[in-house]
This record gives sequence, C-alpha cells and structure tokens, in this order.
Amino acid sequence: MASRKCWSRTLGAKRGTRVRVYERSPGSTLYCAVWVAGKGVRRASLKHDDKARALQQAMELACARSNGEKPVVMRKPVTLGALCARYLAENRHSRDGCLKAEKYRRECEGISRYLCGFFGANCTSDTITPDRISQYARARRAGLVNGRKVRTRSIQRDLVFLKSVFGWALGVYENGAFLLDRNPLAGYRIPRENDPKRPVIPVEIFSKLLEKSDEVNPRLRLLLVLMESTGRRLGSVLGLRWDDLDFEKREIRWRAELDKRRRTWVTPMPAVATDALVAERKKNPAIGAGLLFPSRKNPSRQITAHLASYWLKRAFEIGNLQEPAGTLWHGFRRKMGDGTPAFPAEGCRNGRWVERRADNDHVLSAARRRNDARSGRSWRASRPWPPTRSARGRVTDTVTDTGARKIRSAMQA
Repeated sequence: MASRKCWSRTLGAKRGTRVRVYERSPGSTLYCAVWVAGKGVRRASLKHDDKARALQQAMELACARSNGEKPVVMRKPVTLGALCARYLAENRHSRDGCLKAEKYRRECEGISRYLCGFFGANCTSDTITPDRISQYARARRAGLVNGRKVRTRSIQRDLVFLKSVFGWALGVYENGAFLLDRNPLAGYRIPRENDPKRPVIPVEIFSKLLEKSDEVNPRLRLLLVLMESTGRRLGSVLGLRWDDLDFEKREIRWRAELDKRRRTWVTPMPAVATDALVAERKKNPAIGAGLLFPSRKNPSRQITAHLASYWLKRAFEIGNLQEPAGTLWHGFRRKMGDGTPAFPAEGCRNGRWVERRADNDHVLSAARRRNDARSGRSWRASRPWPPTRSARGRVTDTVTDTGARKIRSAMQA
C-alpha cells in the first residue's frame, strides 16, 4: 500500500481517463493504474523504476484515453509455467492438422519441466534474455539441470521448443490482447552441433545379428531385413500391416500416420524383403489389416519401440558384439545416405528419397517438366517411376554388393 514516502503522480484532466503511476515502496518498481468502465481499476507493472519514463508513458496513455481511443487493457504478464502448460494442452496438432505423437508430447513435457526448473515457473517472458539462455545452455551441458550431461543436440531441442512456445503465444488473442507482444528469442541464434555423431551398422555386424536373431525372437529376423533393405524409420516398419503390401506389383505403402512428414509413400518392395515377408506369412498367416509385428498381449496393437530396442540389444549380447555408441535401429537408416547398405534400397539415391506420392503416382513437378522440355527430353521418358520390369513382369533387383550375396546365403542356410 502506498504511503507519503512513496512517489505517486496522477495525469489526466477528465474523470474516468486519468492515469496514475506510483511506487509501492521507495525506490522500487513503478506501477500504473487506470479505470476501465465496467471492470474497475486495472493495475500493471511498468517493469522499471525510471520516473521520467513513467510520466511520459502515463501522459501518452492519458492523451489517448481523453481523445476517445480504445483504452489499453492492462493485463497481468503471463508466466513461463502458464505458457508451457497452455501450449502442451492446446497445441496438440501440427500445422497440417495431424495429431502429434504421444512420445513427442511426453518429450515436450520433460523439456517444459527443465525450463521451468531453471528459469522458474513464475518468471515472465521479458526476463528470459539471450544472456540467461546462454546460462541455461552451459548448465544443461554440465548436467546441472537434470543431473545428466548432454551434447549440443539436446540443448538445441530444448531451445527450439521454447522458441515454439513463444511463437505460438504471439498468435493467441484473448481478452482484447495477445498473450505476448514480442518473441524474446526472435533474434537469438540457436546453437548447432558442429561434430554430430551418426554411427551406422556395418554389413558384417548385420550378418551376425541375423544369425543370432532366432535366439532372441522369431520376428526379429524379419524386422532386421526390413530395416536394412527399406531404410525406413523404426516406427514406420513396426506399424506395417499386411494390406500395405502388394506382392503382385511388389510395392509397399507407408501410411501417413506413421510417417515423420505425415505423408503416404509407395516404394518398391526389395527382393530380399519379399522373400522374408513370404516366409513370415507362411509361418504366421494373417488376413487383411493384420499387423506384421503385433503385440503378444494385444494383437490389435503393434509392439513398442522399447521392445524392439530390447531385441536388438539382446542380439548384440548373444553375439558378443559391441553396440554402436549413440544409436540402435536408426543406424540402419543412416546407411542409405553413405551408400553402404547390405541391400541397396530401390528409391533411395545419394541419400535422398525419390519415392512417388501415393495420391499422385506418375505426375512430376512443373519445374522438372519445364527443364526436360528445354533440354529436348520427354518427361515421360526421364521419370524414374514405375521401376523397370523384367520380361516376366517382376521388378528387377539390382544388388551388386558382395556383402549382400553373403547375407542372402546366410539367410537361406
């Protein structure tokens, strides 16, 4: 409560448009109070103690109110904890309307706890400056945030989430104002990993894993072959269903709900994957939309990524093989970029996927058609799809790596 020792000024000649600036204790932060019709007095902190600046701001506000302009709604600044909670609760879909994965939302909740624990759940966005962000990065790297040392990639993920929260709050309009009027990290450059670790699974290790797969689980062999030959992510392979496989056209459909980009793709079915899938269907017949890797407790759901990782770790232990540091299943996908897969994936060229979209099979982009027309080529003759077929109508398999032949003989043995 203000006293005679506390500084206070009231500006404005007309009743109802006056603006009062004051301090609650001598030398403390200054506050502003205005009267809003139907709502009473509204108070807000000016977040500084400069009295000359406070008088200038009060004069501008009083002139605006006396001229009949829309009164400024003085709202309490939103805290970091409230922002993160609302972002996690309301922003559950991506920009294209797809529901975000449960695993991703749990990771965001963990990042929110780290940020609120370091900066404080009651801190406001204007107190999160680039200097404090640098302090958080150093503390996160040293393991002072959650008790575990991390690399730059984890710090980058945390700051990207924080920047996304602030960007989302800029577009939320309620009670006559936006949640935030500016993004405090708009000009901040998020650090990037200069020397990222991207280990891969060598062909020799893959062949030994195939030999030990039956000792871990009968379905691990099929999972290894699909991961090695298709180069897809683990979640996409685990979510495959039998009706996604077209054995006549030798094609695989990858569903949008299991794709990172939320798009449906159709790719050729590698010959080694075809043999493994046919053998698996003979052992475990399934009809229609049955899963390739169903859960034992609930066949309508796929096995979890944790269980698949346990299978792979168990195969490493049985085979007395050293696990690659920093990766498990993703080491198979990375080989599509450096050209060292045991089975070269059809549709992957120089590490870039050139698959066709399921809803637009043979239509090339306008830019490519224009370039082909300038060079005198026919866009139909230069398109990479559909794949070349042999005289019998089967997609020709181009496996030239010596390691692939050895692995095929190991699979047949």
